[in-house]
Amino acid sequence: MGYAAVISLIQTLKQVMQQKPRWVIGDTRKMVESLLDSVGYFQNFLESSCNIRRQDSCKQQFEELEREIRIAVNEAENVIELNIYEFNQLERCRSRLGLSRQPICDDLPPLLEKIDAVKRKILMQNSSIISSTKVDSLLGLDSSSRHIVNMSLENVVVGLEDDLMKIMRRLIGPPCGREVVSILGMAGIGKTTLAKKAYHHPEIRNRFDIHVWVTISQEYRIRDLWLSILSCIPHISETYPMDVRDEINESTDNQLMDMIYKKLKCRRYLVVMDDIWSKEIWDLMTRIFPDDNNGSRIILTSRHEQVAKHADPDSKPHKMSLLNSDNSWKLLKGKVFGVEHVCPPELEDIGKQ
Repeated sequence: MGYAAVISLIQTLKQVMQQKPRWVIGDTRKMVESLLDSVGYFQNFLESSCNIRRQDSCKQQFEELEREIRIAVNEAENVIELNIYEFNQLERCRSRLGLSRQPICDDLPPLLEKIDAVKRKILMQNSSIISSTKVDSLLGLDSSSRHIVNMSLENVVVGLEDDLMKIMRRLIGPPCGREVVSILGMAGIGKTTLAKKAYHHPEIRNRFDIHVWVTISQEYRIRDLWLSILSCIPHISETYPMDVRDEINESTDNQLMDMIYKKLKCRRYLVVMDDIWSKEIWDLMTRIFPDDNNGSRIILTSRHEQVAKHADPDSKPHKMSLLNSDNSWKLLKGKVFGVEHVCPPELEDIGKQ
């Protein structure tokens, strides 16, 4: 199925960017980011077209587009996985071969061309379909609001408004000292979504000098975490004017920790540590976060209350709860019909079940 292949590739790309920062550098990083954007477009297309492609007049066209998406995305995932495998092999013998950095992946540019070709085909065919009166009538859209159907679910925050305001008050308000703001809850309840909304909020972006996002998870390599944090810190070359990538790759873990600490020193920073599982990883990572009494904050998301209490015993964790029936229905309506459109009355009872 095309949608499953798209989601799989998105997860793979995000995992690669998080866990293999030494591979995703320079032009390679730009190409991976471009690929991620294109695959995100495929995801939005498949999600927003689910109502349209059920119509007999459109079904064949959409099935063909979905087939092309699936083929292109599966090929992309195979290429990425092969490159990571080769990268891992090179890493093992890197010192023996005297390699100072990894070469750009030669097979990524033609892969991007194939992905872009599918994207252009979707744009052409989808434009002609969406512009038809039949489809507009079906979805209840006028020409000025048609774009709302393509809205990503990530932009719809249902039932998190109060949570977001509470988190933002803790990020902006007292105390002046460094504070850990923990977000607790079961898997899939929206911890990461809430943290992401706060992290990207304009008021939060303007308040902090440095913004760092790092995903921990159960399985991690501590060195990859240090490299991931360094990749989020802007203008690191101002502090390290040598060939920065070579210096970082050749540094020990302790040297990387020292780099991070010095770059954060005397700056107001916001760090998100997403999906942290153990107290031990916090004990290790807390050493890189200076406390200069300037309002720096660390957002920590976890399923485990003991981890949050260990990180900052004086800071009360923010516990998330499940959506109630009304908010669950609002979320479903926003997903299917868009936030500014009304569910047909004949579907409302079915939807609420």
